[in-house]
Amino acid sequence: MSLTYCIWNNRGGVGKTFMSYCLSVEYALKNPNKTVVVIDTCPQANVSEVLLGGNGKGEKNLASCYNTDKTIASYIKSRYDSSRFGKIGNEISYFVEVKKYNDKMPKNLYLLPGDMDLDICSSIIDYLASAPERSAWLKSRSFIADLIAVFKKEHDKEDIIFFIDSNPSFANYTQL
Repeated sequence: MSLTYCIWNNRGGVGKTFMSYCLSVEYALKNPNKTVVVIDTCPQANVSEVLLGGNGKGEKNLASCYNTDKTIASYIKSRYDSSRFGKIGNEISYFVEVKKYNDKMPKNLYLLPGDMDLDICSSIIDYLASAPERSAWLKSRSFIADLIAVFKKEHDKEDIIFFIDSNPSFANYTQL
């Protein structure tokens, strides 16, 4: 069984990221037999930075994710370059085990890191949505659903809880 929670508000500074962090970490600690996944859909990537260590360490670890193309924006760009409307086959590689970066985190916590390049990906998403193909708009908004489906398939025997930290706007990447 899996559940997905999206923390969203059209206003900044109301605690979305803090709530995403607290909910995901506490849930992982209280439920060590369940898999918890945080999906960071905010270009500020604050929840990613804190989960990956915070206080400078998180920033360095997040930079490592950028450099190895393990972010949500890296996935969107790769998908645009290769398949556009279909999965690319390596979706699972974009998720990171948080404990490998931050030993203070529970071992059942995973992250799809945020990325400042999400703003650039906005143009890609709009371009795909306007393609002369049936259901182009809907397919352009399916990236996160596809990533979740692959993660669930890869971890098919596990209970999985997804927490999505979102941007304080209704940008097209927030609609994913």
